[in-house]
Amino acid sequence: MESETDNKKSLAVLIDGDNITPRILTPLLNRVRSYGPAHLKRI
Repeated sequence: MESETDNKKSLAVLIDGDNITPRILTPLLNRVRSYGPAHLKRI
């Protein structure tokens, strides 16, 4: 039997920080958050 955590889906978004403006980034992150918790990682 599958547990509830096995059914969760993830969404990965790669953003090139050198080529995005804050005008676009804020609405984009808000949209990502509408699907669930957003975890940001700077690499």
